[in-house]
Amino acid sequence: MTNTIKGSVKLLTSLSLGVLMTHTPLASLAQESGDEQAVRRLSAFWVAAMQAKDVPRLLRMLADDVVFLPPGFPAIRGTAAVEAMYASFFPQFSTVEMAATIEEVRVEEKWAFAWGNETLTLVPGNGGGAVQLRSRGLSILERQTDGSWRFLRALTQPITSP
Repeated sequence: MTNTIKGSVKLLTSLSLGVLMTHTPLASLAQESGDEQAVRRLSAFWVAAMQAKDVPRLLRMLADDVVFLPPGFPAIRGTAAVEAMYASFFPQFSTVEMAATIEEVRVEEKWAFAWGNETLTLVPGNGGGAVQLRSRGLSILERQTDGSWRFLRALTQPITSP
């Protein structure tokens, strides 16, 4: 794997779960508020957009003043910077697969907080072997004036094997 791809993999892994993805048992959803379910649905839409490598769809889920805080990299501020990052990253991979779980969602008026775990599998477009990465992430979401939710801040950390 080239150094460019390695750097891109590290950066995307740092970001991908900061914006949390979800798999939630139906029994848990019955006990959650409509807002908690909406946050989980948005997270599921994020997973689908990541796997489709659909940058415009990803951007529609972000607040204009979004900030991603990847470990070992400068903060990525605003949708233009996020768009540039994904536009340069996705073409390097033939496949982007995600499996993720939200452990907790809390909603307080116009803010939602969610954290969880994910596995990201990336297959380089040059035919190299798949790279699998695991991480934990924390997202802060902001309720929009229309009542919808958007990702505002995302912080991640890789999970290393013991």
